[in-house]
Amino acid sequence: SNSAGGGGERRRRGAPSSGTDPAAATAEERGAVRMYGLRDLVKDRIMSVIKEVEPETGWKVMIVDHTSVRIMSAAVRMFDVTEEGVTLVENIEIARQPMPDMEALYFITPTEESIKQLCADFPRNGPAMYDAAHVYFTSHVSDDLIFLIKTTEGLVSCLKSLKELNLEWISLESRVFSMDLPNAFHHIYSPTAPIGANRKQAMEETIAQKLLTFCVTLGERPHVRYKKAAKDGYFDSAEKVAKLLEAAMDNVERMAVGVQLWDQVSASQQPTVLIVDRSEDPLTPLMHDYGYQAMVYDVMDIRQDRYKYSYTNASGESVSKEVALNELDVLWPRLRHLHIADAITSVIDDFNSFIADSKAAGLVKKEVTDMKDMAAAIKGMPQYKELVSKYSLHMDLTHKCMSEYKARELESVSTQEQNLAMGADAQGKTVKNQAAAVREVLEAPNVAEDDKMRLLMIYVISQEGVTESTLEPLLEAAKLSRHSQTVKNLEHLNVSLQKKGNKPSMFKIKNASKTKPLDTSYDLARFRPPLENVIMTLVEGKLDKAEFPYVTAPPKDKPVAAAAPLLGQSVRSRPRAKRAGMPLGGDDDDEDVAREVPKFIIFVVGGMSHAEMASAYHVSKISGHSVAIGSTDIVSPVRFLRSVEHLCDENPPPLMVMERKNSLKTAAAGEDEAAKPAARIV
Repeated sequence: SNSAGGGGERRRRGAPSSGTDPAAATAEERGAVRMYGLRDLVKDRIMSVIKEVEPETGWKVMIVDHTSVRIMSAAVRMFDVTEEGVTLVENIEIARQPMPDMEALYFITPTEESIKQLCADFPRNGPAMYDAAHVYFTSHVSDDLIFLIKTTEGLVSCLKSLKELNLEWISLESRVFSMDLPNAFHHIYSPTAPIGANRKQAMEETIAQKLLTFCVTLGERPHVRYKKAAKDGYFDSAEKVAKLLEAAMDNVERMAVGVQLWDQVSASQQPTVLIVDRSEDPLTPLMHDYGYQAMVYDVMDIRQDRYKYSYTNASGESVSKEVALNELDVLWPRLRHLHIADAITSVIDDFNSFIADSKAAGLVKKEVTDMKDMAAAIKGMPQYKELVSKYSLHMDLTHKCMSEYKARELESVSTQEQNLAMGADAQGKTVKNQAAAVREVLEAPNVAEDDKMRLLMIYVISQEGVTESTLEPLLEAAKLSRHSQTVKNLEHLNVSLQKKGNKPSMFKIKNASKTKPLDTSYDLARFRPPLENVIMTLVEGKLDKAEFPYVTAPPKDKPVAAAAPLLGQSVRSRPRAKRAGMPLGGDDDDEDVAREVPKFIIFVVGGMSHAEMASAYHVSKISGHSVAIGSTDIVSPVRFLRSVEHLCDENPPPLMVMERKNSLKTAAAGEDEAAKPAARIV
């Protein structure tokens, strides 16, 4: 075992050379390397639209709706927008003040509500809200809504631009995207639905249309594969979405007369989209994962990627702050996939590297060895307020994660989870009486109710079904008998509740390639998401075509997959065909910019976990192939648990307000608390 504060390999960076600014030097050393990813791709497209609208005055208003603002805010900063002459960004769904002397750029979704409001801004009789309208839709507009626009005379007379951008997905990270469909899980897997309604089919069509906009944004038509359902007609959403996507791409090609949608590349260089179903692996989202990002989103209260915390500023005052956990934080991209113990060590090591030059300036007197030393050093460097606040943030986050780990007795919980998922203990020995070992944890008074429920569900999934006589005593021991329906709801995720059932099929892949975890020294990091091995098998060109068939098979003489790695490919080395509404670069269009065009896109219908997101980065790193991963939604373990709990509700409560049950409070991370020994993690 290793201590969280000092265990694991220390990843030290050399001190900056003397005579340089400590903040700048360490930022470079921290690996803040420019990588062109999905967020850059979206930013380029949105910024090109903003630059395209050039009123004579040079100033314009931007109008967005609920969905388009989510797409934009994930990739573009307000500073970027105002730099291009946007004086105000307003929501089309709320009352606004008329600005008849300004031209308006509408970036909205083609819904009936948004288009009706657009038309209302330019009435036939009466003053218009704006001098002119430049309208950009996130995706294809239906014929009925186009007719509505055509018959609104006031709008037509003021309309200067009308375009479809095909941009209806959210770029969360350089390799991660979401369709922002939190209801997809319930619509697809719930057995309850109003009479005459086919919510599952409607959701599958919505997913396919959003995936279409992703593919068009990439600019290269992909081959489409899917995980074949074990039984025809059951848990077949991956197949349905894959076939709908292929049909949608055929249809958009027929409609795009005279427009080149795709770059011309050989079949062997075309991307591959692989679509899988959450029911293939309901276990991974329930596991406690100790990657930094996964643990933060599991044990902390993170909403919309925002975290509220308190820290002590340079004046010794306690300050509350809300921050976004994203790639604009110079430390986050390098820390997020480290094991929590290594993340703590790395924060301290990096901070010592940062203050190496500061010592010469007399800003600090000694090397930092723990959280208390770091808190003291922070007070002495007010001139590096922004960078130091990042260290404060991650010092606070890592410490609170470990406080939760200790208070909730997660070591005992996770030990049983790992043993169940792996079928053996850390020494590779079979656990003889698994039910008794699980029962001991379920009876522990300090284990939170949610953690007990997750362990119980992992037990049912890993045992490939349990008898009623085994399950009921475990529910009673955990005092969870009232939640027996939650366990039974697993049946709607293809989990057998009968003894000698079948494991979810993602665990049984032919010729699967195995990846090596980055943190093998930790007993609680033995389990890897089965999807990671699927991705590795895919990029190596070994994925079984019967289990993962193509919707349309590529030409036999042009094998697909296992193409040459494309990491960091220059824009000059790929076709430069221009597509309508599809910029191929920003201000640096004529420069050699290292960009990654993902050649393997994994899409999970029904929600994906943070551990699976990390798998895309892991496989990309060790294979040299560029992998991106997306889903209908990103689910934390608590959200996934609530989704299963309410699966049979006709109208489940909104996911964002579902609170933890019996979550244990932790102390604020002040100086006194920081001085305490860190919890042990294995």
